[in-house]
Amino acid sequence: MVHLAALCNRSSRLVIVSQRPRKLLTTKRSFFSFFGSNDNHSSSTRLTEEETAAQVKQQEEATRILLDGVYHRISIQHAHPLGPWQAILAAVQDHYNSWVDVQDAIKLKKEDNAAEEIARTHEELGIASTILPAAVAAAAPFRVLDLASGPRGEPGTTIAHALPLAAVHCTDSCSVAVAAIPVHILVDEAISNTAAVTDVGIVGLSKKNSILSAIAGDDATIQAVVPLSSSNLLPLIPPPPKNLTKSIADLTDLSSYRSNSFDAIICCYGYNLSSNVPHALAEAYRVLVPGGVLIIATWERSAMLAIGRDVEAYVRGGGRDPYSTMDDDESFLPPRIVPVNKIELSGAGELEALLIASGFDQPQAVLAKSLVYPIDLGNNSDDQFAMGTILVRDELESLGALSRPPATDGGNGAWGNLAEEAFWMNIQKYADVVEGNLLLRDNTYKLTVSAKK
Repeated sequence: MVHLAALCNRSSRLVIVSQRPRKLLTTKRSFFSFFGSNDNHSSSTRLTEEETAAQVKQQEEATRILLDGVYHRISIQHAHPLGPWQAILAAVQDHYNSWVDVQDAIKLKKEDNAAEEIARTHEELGIASTILPAAVAAAAPFRVLDLASGPRGEPGTTIAHALPLAAVHCTDSCSVAVAAIPVHILVDEAISNTAAVTDVGIVGLSKKNSILSAIAGDDATIQAVVPLSSSNLLPLIPPPPKNLTKSIADLTDLSSYRSNSFDAIICCYGYNLSSNVPHALAEAYRVLVPGGVLIIATWERSAMLAIGRDVEAYVRGGGRDPYSTMDDDESFLPPRIVPVNKIELSGAGELEALLIASGFDQPQAVLAKSLVYPIDLGNNSDDQFAMGTILVRDELESLGALSRPPATDGGNGAWGNLAEEAFWMNIQKYADVVEGNLLLRDNTYKLTVSAKK
């Protein structure tokens, strides 16, 4: 995800930046989690027909606005072949394949043990039999927890599509982001059996659903699924996979989930923004099964952050160090300016040390590699400005830079305000024009895979 903190404030409001004045979408924290809590995994929120319809409408509206906004146009680029979504998917698939091999071995062992026990019993009873037992019941599904998924539910949604037999659960601390994640909405069985939900089709999901019960427990009350009714609102993404669920949760507080619950935990850029990374990693360690993996993408260098710093520095009048380069992140900071959205965890060995301190395997078991991918700002100047300054949008507004006139006219009066002037005077340091589109060229992230002992 792109830094969702730039979009979601403490009042759970989502700010959508567009060419027009910003829209504010507010929502109540009404989405429920099928997981319940550690103390009670058998309870389930009962929704009336009207509440269910309202919930579906709320999700559709949130999704529509998000997909029309700048956030979507930025976040979708993380699906680049060299971007973090594909890298995380590949890492999850590797662990999934290993997990399948282990499950097959366990299953064969159980079958062999059962066959030996039956043969021994038959011998004791004097029964001549060569009947082998039926296959042991299938193991619980491969369980994936996506932290800080953002309103697209990524990369969890990508993984759910790629691994249809896995159970993938997306979370975010922002209620509006969770509302926008396209998934099937859970409703109470009594409602689905007695009343039709307007414009919403019910698809079968048994009360004892193996995928959800594997995480929530056998007593979990999960009866039916309501798919998103207006698929035309989601033209850029496939229909939500049935093995994807969601709930509101912060990566520093996973108390809703049992210990040893997930085979893999993924997080794309969320730990860069965590207020307490050691505690967040400890929580991830707790809910992972032994041998489970934590797969993290963290920013190392961000051209979007660099241009944001330059724009704010220009607006504040600090200027930029003319001798600084992209090779030294701290040199991006102009004099007299407080660091803006400093990239946490980008220091050499910083994240690895925290992982080890949280109990994860030693450094040789931590796989870390850095990858670079471009971010396309498009060919529309308004979009380029909105996308390029999204990380400092609130600061620019508080400084009045979006309404203050530019110091110069750019030669033809093209700059509409001081912030635009700052953007266009600095963007050439970080972007190239390729086939008419403006591409931010240096966006480097690190993929770290660490296993629970």
